[in-house]
Amino acid sequence: MASEKKANTENKKITYTIKDVQSTARDAILSCYGISSICTSSGKAVYDEAALKAISVDKDIKDYFSVTIYVEIAPFVKISEVLMSAQKVVIYNLSRAFSKKCKKVNIYAVHISGGN
Repeated sequence: MASEKKANTENKKITYTIKDVQSTARDAILSCYGISSICTSSGKAVYDEAALKAISVDKDIKDYFSVTIYVEIAPFVKISEVLMSAQKVVIYNLSRAFSKKCKKVNIYAVHISGGN
């Protein structure tokens, strides 16, 4: 009986929208240490709904997806560590939310926020 339940849960197709992926990625990236905001590829910081549109999600034929996010980094932090940590957090959250359908996460630091 336990094997029947397991088989039934494995055969269910998980459906999601691009907006679901963008929202989950936004929440994950903004919770990371050293990330000030989400930016467009040109470096302009965006918030709320515009932040969702700035997150690029590419779906492929087999229903897997990859995510690209441009961010503004806080001053006086080690950029490589912040980006590596943020990438791990985002891919973990997306993999948990969408049953390991996330192939890759690209995070680019476009700008460093002002600091004195």
